Amino acid sequence: MNQLKKLFLRDNFFFGALIGFILPAIAFLIINYISSLAGNDKFMIKPFGEDNMQVYAILANLIPFRIYMVNHKMDNTGRGILFATFVLVILYYIMYFQHKP
Repeated sequence: MNQLKKLFLRDNFFFGALIGFILPAIAFLIINYISSLAGNDKFMIKPFGEDNMQVYAILANLIPFRIYMVNHKMDNTGRGILFATFVLVILYYIMYFQHKP
C-alpha cells in the first residue's frame, strides 16, 4: 500500500500527462457501459449522445487536477493533467467540426 501511495504522489509532468490521457479513456468506457445499460435497444434511446460522453470523459480530469493542485500542491503533475486536458479538448473540437455537415 505504501508503494502505491508513493507511486501516485510523484510531482512529475509526464506522470500527470499520463493520468490526464488514461483517466478520460477509462471514464468514457464507464459512461458508455452505463449508457448501454440504461438505453433501450428497441427504440434506440440512449441517455447520452456520443458527443456528450466524450465531453463528460474529458471533464473527469477535473477531479485529479484539483487533488494534485489544491490538496497535494504538486504543480508539475497538475500541469501535466492540464496539458492532457487541453490536447483532448483540441482533438475533440477537430473531430466534432470535421464530422458536422
